[in-house]
Amino acid sequence: MIVAFEGLDGSGKGTQSQILSAKMSAKGIDNALYSFPNYKGTNFGLEVGKYLNGGFGSLDEVPPQFPVMLYAMDRFEMRKSIMKDINSGSNIIFDRYVPSNIAHQAVKFPENQRKTFADWVKRLEYNILEMPSPDVIIFLDVDPVIAGRMVALKGKRSYTDAAKDIHEANDSYMDKVYQMYKQMAQDENWVIIQAADGENMFSEEKIIKDIVIALAQKGYPIEDPEKLF
Repeated sequence: MIVAFEGLDGSGKGTQSQILSAKMSAKGIDNALYSFPNYKGTNFGLEVGKYLNGGFGSLDEVPPQFPVMLYAMDRFEMRKSIMKDINSGSNIIFDRYVPSNIAHQAVKFPENQRKTFADWVKRLEYNILEMPSPDVIIFLDVDPVIAGRMVALKGKRSYTDAAKDIHEANDSYMDKVYQMYKQMAQDENWVIIQAADGENMFSEEKIIKDIVIALAQKGYPIEDPEKLF
């Protein structure tokens, strides 16, 4: 089974995907965790880092099709490894996946053009590049203000020396991405996990418990969610 974590930068995707993977491994449940972008692990991941640092221009200067292809090819470089894990029976956990490509780039278009663009991204990644489709998509719902505060608390990241990249530094853009995520989550029946109370993040333990229970209800291979804790 394939599960993908989605949400704003600072919403806890990396933390929660790592906790889920570790808890499953501790209970003998075979799984493989992939985190995207793979800034240091793929050729295109390096280029994604340059894009987020403004190396190809400002947020408004770069045509959205360009970063879409960078992110898509970053994943494609890992396809052989992903398919090997799938074929061996591993459960796959993605920290960011195709929906991120849609949410972050579609908002650069007028609302009446976003679905057409989203369909183009899906054709590119799922049909042309033949990336596997997730069985479950988890949206960690965190308000942009709280998410931005969490980003500010992060240490130095591998792809940038700046406190915030060109996405994170634009509050208006991040608000639009958040609304896009929420719309996609509702329209496509994602699992929506409330990860904050409006002022602060919930504890990591509460969030992972909510995630595991939701996954079990979706058929994820967890016979008794409580056994993971």
